[in-house]
Amino acid sequence: MPTGVQPPQHITVQLMQGNIVVRQINVEGPHWTYSFENLPKFDNEGNEIHYTIREVPVSGWQTETNPDNINLHNVWVDPVIARLEIEKQITGDAAPNDERFEFVMNPGGHVVTITNNGRISFPELSFDRPGTFEFTIHETRGSTLGWVYDNSEYKWFVKVEQGTDGLLSLTEQWLTKNGERIDGLRPVFTNRFDASALLGETIDIPVKKVWNHKELTTDLQPHMIVVQLMTGDKEISRRKVTAESDWETVFQNLPRYDSQGEVIDYQVKELEVNGYAAKIRGSAQKGFTIQNTYVGMKEPPSQAPAPDRPSTTERLPDVGDRLTLVAIALGLVCLRIAYLLYKETRSKKD
Repeated sequence: MPTGVQPPQHITVQLMQGNIVVRQINVEGPHWTYSFENLPKFDNEGNEIHYTIREVPVSGWQTETNPDNINLHNVWVDPVIARLEIEKQITGDAAPNDERFEFVMNPGGHVVTITNNGRISFPELSFDRPGTFEFTIHETRGSTLGWVYDNSEYKWFVKVEQGTDGLLSLTEQWLTKNGERIDGLRPVFTNRFDASALLGETIDIPVKKVWNHKELTTDLQPHMIVVQLMTGDKEISRRKVTAESDWETVFQNLPRYDSQGEVIDYQVKELEVNGYAAKIRGSAQKGFTIQNTYVGMKEPPSQAPAPDRPSTTERLPDVGDRLTLVAIALGLVCLRIAYLLYKETRSKKD
């Protein structure tokens, strides 16, 4: 037995009568002895029964049987290794995001993934006995909008033979695609991306308002808030949200992708509510929650003093003022008298 190779913990030995399993037992080390007892020697017709034994195959071991004394001899056989590489190709329009593709090999349920284009190998397989082995390879059908997945089914055949020296060798491999044999030993899966499939997809974005008043009364909260739907700095839409709607709203039938096939990044904002600080959590895919926490009402701005204006309040004139008024009145009377004398003199001359 080669260094580092450990024998199995047990083997299963079957007692055979022709092709029929009569009995089977598990045999364990370290002595590896067994016996089948109280066996009928003759069949119902009086013929002597010929018994043989068979061991259930043990991975990595070859069984040699001596029919005369019904002993088993297990010989370690070095396995042969094979590995299959697959290739992923992408055609069509440029995809807005990286896409991961999954591939499965059966039997064994081996799974590998490739992001975008590329090649990858399944885990190596070990063959410890001769035979022709068959494996099926297919792509897991995804659900990402815009991708056309490859439905091809490949089959990989591996032929292992054992020489006269007892050694195993891998003598032949070949592939079939959808039932027809093909050249080469690398399955190729092709995926196509169609950007036009994205243009009609829409999403709904729910928004929920949560109030946090701490120990304060709810009377301070407004009867309505305004939520804005944004893409970058641009407002797309706005909604009034009230207690009648349980402080919830939904922006509906929004395009998921722009004309370039890029996912639109939607965000929400709330018009400022006096006395509250807003915290927004969530995403367009899962919806947004706006939590308003009471932080205290802002003080109204102080009123600026009015500019000086001439007083319109009447006041009594003092003595100086009265003398001035008398002088003005006398002057007006004198002017009137002079004017009348002037007119009279002119009329006499005429």
